[in-house]
Amino acid sequence: MPAPAAPRVSVVVPAKDAADVVADALVSLTRQGLAPGELQVVLVDDGSSDGTGEVAAAFAPRLPGLTVVRHDRALGLASARNSGLAHATGRYVTYLDADDWLAPGHLAHLAGALDALRCSFVRTDHTTVEGRERVLRRAPEARRDVVLDPRGSILPSEHSTMVDYPYAWAGMYDRALATDGLLTFPDGLHTAEDRPWVWRLHLHAHAYAVVDSPGVRYRRGSATSLTQVVDSRQLHVVPAFERVVGLVAADREADRWWPKVARTVVAVGSHHLRRAGRMTPSDRRALRVGVGRLVRSLPQDVVAAELERADDERRRLVRRAVRAAREGEVAA
Repeated sequence: MPAPAAPRVSVVVPAKDAADVVADALVSLTRQGLAPGELQVVLVDDGSSDGTGEVAAAFAPRLPGLTVVRHDRALGLASARNSGLAHATGRYVTYLDADDWLAPGHLAHLAGALDALRCSFVRTDHTTVEGRERVLRRAPEARRDVVLDPRGSILPSEHSTMVDYPYAWAGMYDRALATDGLLTFPDGLHTAEDRPWVWRLHLHAHAYAVVDSPGVRYRRGSATSLTQVVDSRQLHVVPAFERVVGLVAADREADRWWPKVARTVVAVGSHHLRRAGRMTPSDRRALRVGVGRLVRSLPQDVVAAELERADDERRRLVRRAVRAAREGEVAA
C-alpha cells in the first residue's frame, strides 16, 4: 500500500501547566478549514504537573493528526518548540501557544497564501485579548500580499519593523526552512528566545510576505506568562541578544544593521532593568552587568548615537549598566 500523504500543515503547541486553557487552543484547531489528513497537531507537554497532556490527548477523536510529546521535566518554551518541530511532518509549519487560539479558517488561509505566493514564509497580524477587550496588532510591514526580501524589512532603525515583531505564532513557514536551521530556537532560553529566531529568519530566508488573515487570538495577562513573572528566567534576555549580535557581526551588511540592534538592545534592556526591582538582589546585579556587557559589545559610536536619542530614563539605566559591567571587568 502507498504511504499515507504527509499533512499539509503541522502546528506545534508547546504547553506547560495549561490544563485550564489548552482546550480553547485545541478546539480552535478543529475549525481551520483543512480536510481530514491535512492537519497535524504536535502538542509538547513540557513537564506539566496539572494533567495538560491528558486534556490534550482527549482531543484525539476530534484531531486525528494529534501527537502528544511528553517531557519528563520542563525544558522551556524554546526547547519545547524545537521538540515539536522535530515531530512535524507537514509541508508547512506554524506555532500556537497553549493559552492562545485561532479564528476559524486561519490556517487554511495562510497555507493558501503560501501556495499562491510561492515564498518561504508568511507573517500576519494578531489580536490581543484581555478580558472582554480585543485590540488588533498590525504587523509592522505595511505592504500586503506581495513577495518581499526579508532583509528589506529590517530597517529603518527608528521605526518598528518586522524584527521587532518576533512572534513565531503570527505566521506560517515552509518546512524546508528547517533544513537550514531557520525554524529552531536557541535551546534553554526562557525569554527573548524569539529575538535571534526572527533576526536569523530575516537575514537568511529568501522571500516572504505579510498577509491579512482571520487571525491569531493572543491571551494577555496569563499568570504563568513570562511577561508577568519576574525571576531568574528574565536573565536570558542577555544571551538571547548576544546571539543577535553574533548573527549581525557575521553578516556581510553588518554596518547597516548595527543601529537597529543598538536601538533594540537599549529599548529591551532598559525595559528589563526597569522591572528589576522585583528581582532578587543577585539576579538584579546579574541583569545589570549582563546588559552592560551586551551594550559594550556593540560598536560604541553607534551606541553613543542611540543614547543621544534615548529618553532620560533609558539613558540613565543603560549607562548605569555599562558602569556595572566595566567595574566587574576591573574586579575580575
